[in-house]
Amino acid sequence: MVRRYERRGAGPVRPGVRAPGRRGLSREGRRGGLIPPGPTAWIAIVLILAALPAQVLGSVEKAEGGIKFTYHDPEAGEVFLAGDFNGWSTSATPMSKLESGDWVATVQLGPGKHEYKFVVDGAWITDFDNPDSKPDPYGGVNSIVEVDNKGNVLHRAEGQKLANTPFNPRVNFGGFFLFRALTVKDYDQDTRWRMHRPQNAFDLNSVVTINEQVEGYARLRVDSETNLLQVNNVSAWLNEAYINVTPPGVFDLKGYYNMEVLRSEDPYTYFGDLDLAGTIFDDHLEAGKGTAGLTFETEQLGIRWTGFAANVHDYDIYNDPNLYDNTGTDEIHARAAKDYKILTAGVDFFMERNLWWLDMTSRVGTTPANTGIPRLDEHIDRTGDPSDWYEFEGQRWYAGADLTLRLLDEKLVPAIEYLRGRGTQGFVTSNNSGLDFNNGPIDVPILERDASIYHGEAAWTGTEHLYANVEHTRHELTGVGSDESLLSPTFLPDDEANKQIYFTVDADPPEETQDYSELELRWTEGSFDARLWFERLKRTWDRSDADLSEWDYVFSISPGISFTLAGWFDVEIESRYASFEGSESRTRDGSSIEAITRLRWRFASRFGALADVRTIRYDLDEQPGDEAVAKTFVAPFVGLEYRLFERASVVLAYGIDPLDFTIDYNGRQVGRWDFRNQYAWENPDTDILDAEQALQDSRVITLRAVFRF
Repeated sequence: MVRRYERRGAGPVRPGVRAPGRRGLSREGRRGGLIPPGPTAWIAIVLILAALPAQVLGSVEKAEGGIKFTYHDPEAGEVFLAGDFNGWSTSATPMSKLESGDWVATVQLGPGKHEYKFVVDGAWITDFDNPDSKPDPYGGVNSIVEVDNKGNVLHRAEGQKLANTPFNPRVNFGGFFLFRALTVKDYDQDTRWRMHRPQNAFDLNSVVTINEQVEGYARLRVDSETNLLQVNNVSAWLNEAYINVTPPGVFDLKGYYNMEVLRSEDPYTYFGDLDLAGTIFDDHLEAGKGTAGLTFETEQLGIRWTGFAANVHDYDIYNDPNLYDNTGTDEIHARAAKDYKILTAGVDFFMERNLWWLDMTSRVGTTPANTGIPRLDEHIDRTGDPSDWYEFEGQRWYAGADLTLRLLDEKLVPAIEYLRGRGTQGFVTSNNSGLDFNNGPIDVPILERDASIYHGEAAWTGTEHLYANVEHTRHELTGVGSDESLLSPTFLPDDEANKQIYFTVDADPPEETQDYSELELRWTEGSFDARLWFERLKRTWDRSDADLSEWDYVFSISPGISFTLAGWFDVEIESRYASFEGSESRTRDGSSIEAITRLRWRFASRFGALADVRTIRYDLDEQPGDEAVAKTFVAPFVGLEYRLFERASVVLAYGIDPLDFTIDYNGRQVGRWDFRNQYAWENPDTDILDAEQALQDSRVITLRAVFRF
């Protein structure tokens, strides 16, 4: 099988140490389990903290050089200040964007009242942070700033605010409308060109800032494609949400929810990174997907306390809330750290816990018991337990310490971490199905291992434009015992699964060692961005009873470059060479070369041509039972683009759309990645070469219209 070569994240989890600006990798898990604070508790927190003295979210204030105007919109392309003081010009007074997402402009104003608005990407916007306003001649509202003889800004009474709630929130809306129509040839054995049902999607993101202590966020999704499966329902759901409570000097607390996304692998950013941010090899998302829980941070007595508690529901391939997985996967992390000049020392704790109900009906009923799990057989024979359902628990925990140094004015930041703990599996509850229920706790351990994590990294910012990061992590599971068993979940197609978790039993579980290393070099200057990324992963499995060692090894080099020529021609080239080898039971030896070339030519003010061509070649060595393979696959996406303005565009192209807006707004290669994953899921006896061939053979004309706001 070659399928595992395509993994974009096979490395280890590492709690604790985080490289600057990096994103995270999760562990796999299931739905349910950890229950975050309920809505009543969150509402109580909001009401209490909203009553605290809040700083004014002022948008107009006196500053050096005159009156400073502020508008907040991190996604805006350009913002101008227009008012009666500049003839309501839409270009005379540009506003400058700050890293915070604020746009600012300072102008000299004489005493008296002045009317104004913001012009955001061509749209006229009232300053809702300023309570002083009056109707304009066009049915809208102009904002007003009043300046006294000393240049101070005067404000009206509190009762004349524009906000319609007692909290005077700032509300920001964002999102997109998407229309996509596909015309496909050779689909489902139909040789004709046929138009598929067009897809319409709408995302609405809202951020409500009540005051400096409370902020809420929600993302609502409506998708016509899902409506095809639920014709009697409105297919709208909560995609993401959080409430962030940050009373100054007390704590930062965030309760969050992320909708399940099967391809995501990161619950939160406390874990180690694997993919190169900003490139085609970055599958990670800013805040993680498929988890729900809370994060916590505070500084008390000179010690910085951080942690999170999350439930992972990103492992439920059936996507069925009725699946008998009980409480799913819980993850808990806690860290206490203290700074000593250039040194930060921390202590860490991390735990991952899985709970699944397993149907053992086909394995029990014989005397003596013969379930294939020796320690469970011993329990049944000793106690006469009549159960045919058992609750399985898998747990892994670590405790340890980390050290971080800040050298050369923090241009060089090395860090090390060591964690040690235990990995266990066992059965904790039994149940006799049928009318005679006989639930009861049991204690049947089937696997016990020593677990260790060693980690080291160093980040270096050599100049204003150069960044380098190197890191290595080693995971160990050692200490083989007698009569142990290792259970692993497995999944059947939805129509065969019967809402159950299936599993395999390894009667000779091996010791495991995993070494992962990566090196990133990056040079960024203006529109020029050059990247080089090295990755190395080696895993070994030593079976003491069978005197057998299995292993696999992957090494890859990923250079990339992007730049703009003359302000109208964008070029981006990403590539990856990977070599892989291992024991015959694990993998086929060989290599792959992947390259993606993106071009965008703006040959007119609104028209442009675009190309996004992906090429990958596999060279697989000959092995017993397998012939040598040398195949190249090409997946083009080429077409024309009409851009009405910065946030609205229409694209007509040939090929599978590489961008898919179902996950995030800047996803890369999502469409092609989805195509191959879906093909592999629908055809379980195939490998990645078959999926690549199906992608290359696809004949698709894509019409896409997107409006972002």
